[in-house]
Amino acid sequence: MAVPSAGLWERRGSFGLYELLQSWWRHRVSFVISVFVTFLALALYYFTFVGERPTPIFNFVQRLEFASLDTRFRYRPLGPG
Repeated sequence: MAVPSAGLWERRGSFGLYELLQSWWRHRVSFVISVFVTFLALALYYFTFVGERPTPIFNFVQRLEFASLDTRFRYRPLGPG
């Protein structure tokens, strides 16, 4: 069985990191947007569910969830009969 040369594996390790950094730089706008949305979602989750007392954000999220559930039931097709 043929074993790959050591030079290939050395180049592959450093090239992978360089290629990853280049890929991030080429897509920097979408990367920044995704990081921003992730932090916004984590902050919303923290203030909504981790807090000790109900907050206005929690009330807003709860009303939004109830409204979307009502809308789903309003537009669902009627069953047989």
